[in-house]
Amino acid sequence: FNVTNPASLTNLMLRARCDDGFVAYLNGVRVIGFNAAATDPVHTSTATVNAPEPAMYQTWEIPNAASRLVAGENILAVAVLHVALTSSDLVFDGEL
Repeated sequence: FNVTNPASLTNLMLRARCDDGFVAYLNGVRVIGFNAAATDPVHTSTATVNAPEPAMYQTWEIPNAASRLVAGENILAVAVLHVALTSSDLVFDGEL
């Protein structure tokens, strides 16, 4: 996503629903972890909690968002986590 003037933003919110957890990165910096370990996930990482279904939307404020954004192109990346590697369903839907 593009931002013309990062200093003009007072806050940045991520509204999302997921099953079971996720880690969000803004421009390569971890900014939110939901039902996730404190360490960065790898391909075999799992969520720390089995989230109730159906997954409900929640909102998180991205801390210090203005200082993490750059003028021009910014990248929000999300690693979605299951509570078990054998889980058969996956849900993530988010908006910034």
